[in-house]
Amino acid sequence: KFASARQLSSIPTLVNRLYSLWPAAHRNTRRAGASRDCAVREQASQSSENMTRILVTGADGFVGKAVCRRLAESGYTPRAGLWNAELWPGLRAAVPGLSEFAVIGDLGANPDLSCALENVGVVVHLAARVHIMHDDTVDPLKEFRRVNVDGTEALARAAVEHGVRRIVFVSTAKVNGESTSGISFSEGDLPDPQDPYAVSKWEAEEALRS
Repeated sequence: KFASARQLSSIPTLVNRLYSLWPAAHRNTRRAGASRDCAVREQASQSSENMTRILVTGADGFVGKAVCRRLAESGYTPRAGLWNAELWPGLRAAVPGLSEFAVIGDLGANPDLSCALENVGVVVHLAARVHIMHDDTVDPLKEFRRVNVDGTEALARAAVEHGVRRIVFVSTAKVNGESTSGISFSEGDLPDPQDPYAVSKWEAEEALRS
């Protein structure tokens, strides 16, 4: 199942949403015969039948670090999905209790996500190509789509193949537009994306719904 979040007032809100999305939480989801050779753990994890492992893409970002920290505090086992292994030492030092990571690289390049998704029950998808000031890409929309739409679809397909039960896709309030008059955007507002980044995030939402 898929849930999208354009606006979250706090990291605890996201974690609470995970609880509500998965009523049978704290369930071990190791697949029979799954490989145990994936080098995603730098140290042994204290996983048990009562732990739920959650892959967090973009874990090294501002929101990603906070999500991993809160998940660890809440009794989950977060697995940090990173662009490269060089990011792991700094992230591990910044997030107490974080003991697992997987290199996922460029999602738009359709990487092999088998190790990242091994024994994962939930995916929180934060990784994205974000809005860039003075973007000098020849075709910005094409590049945003490659990463944010194609990459998200590739992740979703791989998650289904590996038995993942839930995907939480964190979108952006920019899907709703650039400004409001006196009131805040809500998830119920009609989409009105104005720039390539917002368009790509809206298209990713639609792709996951289809």
